[in-house]
Amino acid sequence: MLNELAQKIKNKSILEQLRYLAERFSEKIVFSTSFGQEDQVITDLIFKNNIPIKIFALDTGRFFEETYKVWNKTQEKYDKPIHVYFPDKEEVEEMVSKKGPYSFYESIENRKECCNIRKVKPLIRALKGIDLWITGLRAEQSQARTDMEFFSHDESFSTTKFSPLKDWSLKEVVDYLQ
Repeated sequence: MLNELAQKIKNKSILEQLRYLAERFSEKIVFSTSFGQEDQVITDLIFKNNIPIKIFALDTGRFFEETYKVWNKTQEKYDKPIHVYFPDKEEVEEMVSKKGPYSFYESIENRKECCNIRKVKPLIRALKGIDLWITGLRAEQSQARTDMEFFSHDESFSTTKFSPLKDWSLKEVVDYLQ
């Protein structure tokens, strides 16, 4: 299926790719934003062009104030919903009560526990029943991503991941946003 999808979007603009995939996957397609520059490009394309793709964010409860400001400005600009998934309140309360608010600095085990509670479990809920998950990943962001493909199977969440900005440079992202 990944090769078939790659062939279908080959030589299409990112806008045409998003439109095609929204039609193909209907209500089983989502885009996750963390409000970074790459994600703002994709959000703009989806919202400005009224592409029926649900956009969501994982609010871990540990965002910087600047992130909330960008989130707020984004919703004001487009007047469209950005769905939010929070971690389970009881799990966060128990973890912080027992280990403190910065336990993730103390050990790898604590960091994994914190990420599981604050990110992984909410992401599992967000991706339940979803066949295509759009991300803002770019190949040049890190050495580990240089060989990434536009489409990949994410075994952790049993879904296909699509990274439409894979080949974009940081300059292209910044230029788009200006």
